[in-house]
Amino acid sequence: MITLAAGAPDGPAEWLTAAGTLLLAAATFATIIVTVRMAHTDRASDDRKRKEDRDHDADLRRQDREREDQLRREADEKWERRRREEQRQREDDDARQNVIVEFLPGGPLSTPGKQVYDPADGVTHRIIVTTMAAYPVKQVEARIAHRTGTIGIGRPFERLVTENGLVRYRCLAAVSNQLTDPAPVVRFTDRNGNLYYSYRGFTRRFSRNTGFHEAAAEIDKWVRTGPKPDEPGN
Repeated sequence: MITLAAGAPDGPAEWLTAAGTLLLAAATFATIIVTVRMAHTDRASDDRKRKEDRDHDADLRRQDREREDQLRREADEKWERRRREEQRQREDDDARQNVIVEFLPGGPLSTPGKQVYDPADGVTHRIIVTTMAAYPVKQVEARIAHRTGTIGIGRPFERLVTENGLVRYRCLAAVSNQLTDPAPVVRFTDRNGNLYYSYRGFTRRFSRNTGFHEAAAEIDKWVRTGPKPDEPGN
């Protein structure tokens, strides 16, 4: 006779019940595993989303900073351009207002106002550059411009200080009466090293490599065909 172990199912119903219990336990365990995995997956997804949001926010803040930096640089550059333009305008105005060029007939012994050449002088004209003592100029030079070009003077300027706060630079020139419409082209630099040319009453700033003839031709063109060099904004 066969004896069944204690607690073992003793019939089909109990076997089915035990199998169902095992299946239910297995299903429950599987559900728990799936739930845990899904929770882990959700957490990972949430972490990725939060990281993406943080990265996105960081990118937006970086873009805002870059935009603000760009706007600040543009404002600084605009201010600097305006400052340089205003400084350039002030320097040009000072050069035009403080430097006077005279082209006078006769030498140093000529009678003031005399309009004829005095042979005793040994020269035909005086070029006088006058400026305020408070507006020093340097490297004063000149050539005589005429219809077809310029010629050298051959004499340097001498500096004469007056008692009324003016400084005069005088140069004696021998100008041939064969030249057509002669006039001096005077070159000087201001205290900031800017180069200016003055011709027929007009003064303009030029680049360092500009020669006498080129400057005279450009000023003459402005005088004849365009806005006057001494008008505001030019």
